[in-house]
Amino acid sequence: MSYLPASPTEPPPTKQSKLGVVALILSLLGLVVFCIAFLLAFGLGFSAAIQDPNFDPVQLERSPFFLLSSVLFCLSPVFLLIGIGLAIATIFQTGAKKTLGIVALGISSVILLALCVLFLIGFLVQADRITF
Repeated sequence: MSYLPASPTEPPPTKQSKLGVVALILSLLGLVVFCIAFLLAFGLGFSAAIQDPNFDPVQLERSPFFLLSSVLFCLSPVFLLIGIGLAIATIFQTGAKKTLGIVALGISSVILLALCVLFLIGFLVQADRITF
């Protein structure tokens, strides 16, 4: 009988990466900020349109809620991009679990894609209103 020597393998990682935890927290924070901004903007627009059918949407620009919604829409990609960067760093990190980094990358990517689509729709709608 011949015995083969045990191959030197690394033990599986037992703890989560701290970068992955931070990436997930930033991704979830970006998701929450995005949802709050989305609900605030559309809730404000729909409530104004229901109260007055002849309402001019340009008047919303003077509302503090519109300003808050705009700031939140601009702040959300910052959290998401930092979350994506940390998630990618987590995936390439050795010696720790990568699960939270992968989840954070998925959440950040989907929300960032949705945000880009909304900006594109808004740009196209606004471009349609401009006359030369």
